Amino acid sequence: MAPRRGPSMRPGREHRPQHHWPASELLPPSRRTTSPHPHSGVARAALDDVLTRRLHSSQLRNDPRHAAGAVLIGEHLSWMPAVSTGVQPRPVNTRQLAQALARSPDDVPLAWLYAYHCHAPDCASQQAWAHVLAREPDNLAAWMLMPYDKAQPPDEEGLEAWLAQSARATYVDGHFGDFARAMAEAIGPLPALPVCKEVVAQMETQAGRAPRMQDLATMTAHGQSMAYLPTLRRLFDACPRDKPLTHRRLSRCQQVMRILAASNDMIYASMGTGWLEQRALTAAERARWAEHMRNLRWAMDSGARNLRPEHLPLVWEQGELAVVIAILEDRGQWPAPPGWKPTERY
Repeated sequence: MAPRRGPSMRPGREHRPQHHWPASELLPPSRRTTSPHPHSGVARAALDDVLTRRLHSSQLRNDPRHAAGAVLIGEHLSWMPAVSTGVQPRPVNTRQLAQALARSPDDVPLAWLYAYHCHAPDCASQQAWAHVLAREPDNLAAWMLMPYDKAQPPDEEGLEAWLAQSARATYVDGHFGDFARAMAEAIGPLPALPVCKEVVAQMETQAGRAPRMQDLATMTAHGQSMAYLPTLRRLFDACPRDKPLTHRRLSRCQQVMRILAASNDMIYASMGTGWLEQRALTAAERARWAEHMRNLRWAMDSGARNLRPEHLPLVWEQGELAVVIAILEDRGQWPAPPGWKPTERY
């Protein structure tokens, strides 16, 4: 997949994949998207009822095009009660995932979901990861998806080998937009929003148009997709922020972090930029990355909150940061105003 260029605030060379995914759900509450969308308990219960019926419909079960979307809907329905009750969500059936992938080997979100969930002893995790990597060897996120055994973490030699390969990547794409799109397409058409006229009027005043059940479904797909962030454990084992590194290790870590910093996914951009600022070797380099982070924080604090449900399909295609920057540019609010500083350290 060829990298796609978009709005830039980044020093140095850019590597930008076509699909990115917004990370506002992983940001601290003060920095999450605050644009109005239906939060009504009645509306959410109605949506979950529709999703439950959709999940168990023969139409969805028998349609290989929606195999990944069905998994995402099922996980959403399994996780929501777990959040409120503390009960462990139902595990994904990896055998069914493997069977679905065998029928549709080029289904990207399906392949990534299988690799993400394939960690039980009876699941061929290395083969699942290799399937993803063979199709995207230049994607840093594919390298980050490599199986990680907490009981037997990689030794220094293993970390060095992984880092050497990862540093050859040219972009990072976690396919969060593909996950969201797959779930949204599997959900399909929805009925009207089941809330009273007063709530509808309030939502319409806030959002500028009448709210729809589809808005809640879009936001649900948006949030669910970010659950599939590849593990960062190996990355920060290889590239700690506060430990001495050999020249070769530091150089490779810098290359990997630059790829993250160039991402249109805010979570990746924040991680890469923060690391590069902290590990900068000169005052000029530190100042450059600090300014990069200041603009990134401006996008988080001032731009991401302006995202509305109708923006999200574009976010899934171009990335949260690209869309937010475009919104701020249209308002004459990009880059960050001189002297502006974030109220909290990210």
